[in-house]
Amino acid sequence: MTSMNNLLTAYWIELDRYSGLASFIGVTAYSLDDAILLIKEQLFRKQEMPRLKNVIENIKFKDLDQNHVVPNMGPITERGIWYPNLFPII
Repeated sequence: MTSMNNLLTAYWIELDRYSGLASFIGVTAYSLDDAILLIKEQLFRKQEMPRLKNVIENIKFKDLDQNHVVPNMGPITERGIWYPNLFPII
């Protein structure tokens, strides 16, 4: 795994209610505001984003569910949503 830019922070965000892709979102961003912007742009373009229920800042790879989240995530070291992984591996 490559190291993360020290300006980026990995967030694990739980949404209050959401019946679509996931109620948890993993996103790496410059700030929580930047993370929310990415989520709105990529997951909630046509609907209102649910309220944040819980936010873990600086989540570590080792702290994620190794049986479900890790096999289904994108790179945590780059800016963007990494869980759910929105881009198929080619």
